[in-house]
Amino acid sequence: RRPSAVAAAARALVALEGVLAIAAGHPWPPEVSWADVPALLRAGEVARDPEVAARCDAAAARLLGGWGQASRALRVVEASLRRGPDASPSARALLAWAAAEVHAGQGDLDAARERWSTAVAEARRQGALALEGTIHLHRARRLASLDRPDLAARAIAEARARLRDAGAPAAAALRATGDLAVLAGETLSAEALYEQAEQAGDGGPERWRIRLGRAGLALLRGDAARARRILDRAEAEPPAVPLARAVLLRRRAETDLRGGRAEAAASAAHRSARAFARAGEPAAAARSLRLGADALAAAGRRSEAAEAYREAARLQLRCQDIPALQRTLAHLASLESAAPGTSLARALDGILAELEGPEPTATALGGPR
Repeated sequence: RRPSAVAAAARALVALEGVLAIAAGHPWPPEVSWADVPALLRAGEVARDPEVAARCDAAAARLLGGWGQASRALRVVEASLRRGPDASPSARALLAWAAAEVHAGQGDLDAARERWSTAVAEARRQGALALEGTIHLHRARRLASLDRPDLAARAIAEARARLRDAGAPAAAALRATGDLAVLAGETLSAEALYEQAEQAGDGGPERWRIRLGRAGLALLRGDAARARRILDRAEAEPPAVPLARAVLLRRRAETDLRGGRAEAAASAAHRSARAFARAGEPAAAARSLRLGADALAAAGRRSEAAEAYREAARLQLRCQDIPALQRTLAHLASLESAAPGTSLARALDGILAELEGPEPTATALGGPR
């Protein structure tokens, strides 16, 4: 390796410090762009330290997967594993974890579970309990988003055990368990878990996430006004990560829709979808699109609602989020059956035909240009 190439890579790593954090599961920074991918790949190729090379490649793979280039992302992981046989188990865990997230983003849970197992085994071999717990925690979030609360609950239990063994704060795992309790309709359990999470935490982003959880709990109890007050406080102190804004906007849309403010809900859901797409979360973006379509339908804007449902369905088919797709199609079927002269079969044929075309670009739904 030429010294000039190594020096250039070192300078690139300094510039890419925020983006490199993606390799360890951190949210995408606001300044992320498509140009970061070749920069990360080049830095990984010339880096002398196999740990740094693995981080670069893992971050690049996550970006590629988030922007719909799953095959290329997985090739980056495999090439990095071949190129860095001397990398530590922790570094190999980051690569396997990145591959798991790519597979999960495509709806391939079998492949994702295999890679998650590899990542956990490598972290355990290193004795990196905090990393192992973090992998479990992120796995739980992904499984919950794919409507597998049973598997998510087991992952959270593993996360809590590992983080406790590592002496790390348990607030995140407690809050995630509370979120699952809300999904299951267990209001008393959720309230207790959020209380424990607040006591175990040290403020910052986790306190903000607990507030969002409490807003969801208020909605579950039918108290949209309380949910709105909680969200107002959360909006006044948002953490500086793009995914936080996306989650807040979706919860705001849910609250407005429950409170009878359909137009405001449609606007918040659309902005949420764009924010999720920019952060490399296409499945979450599609669910926000469906929520926006529900709001448009409630506002009487039926043709716009139908198109929003179709857009959500196309994106869910692309990333193979089949449980969410089934619900989107059920919502579209309900809307279409109430409108004389329309054909759901024709609408679905159009969606399927569009899927035979080229892959979506990185700018879809406001992604990086």
